[in-house]
Amino acid sequence: MATKSELLKRIRLNCIECMGGQSSYIEGCTSLKCQFFKFRFGKDPDPVSEKMKEAGLRLARMRKNNPIAMKLTQNSNDNTSLSPQGVSA
Repeated sequence: MATKSELLKRIRLNCIECMGGQSSYIEGCTSLKCQFFKFRFGKDPDPVSEKMKEAGLRLARMRKNNPIAMKLTQNSNDNTSLSPQGVSA
């Protein structure tokens, strides 16, 4: 599976090809219905939400691979803290 940056580069190259090989023409693109339109500059138009998604995926992996981390994150949501023995303080 390609990474996000690889996909954005491929989209950018597609847009350059669509514009006859002239990258300077991409800014003037009028194909608003094109699925790549908002990605035509090779950048994510909504990077904050993508970062949040990646952080969520990292947290999910951490919880899956580490049961102690899962307990810590669950208890932090309850506004409690754990002592080293795993008992609420």
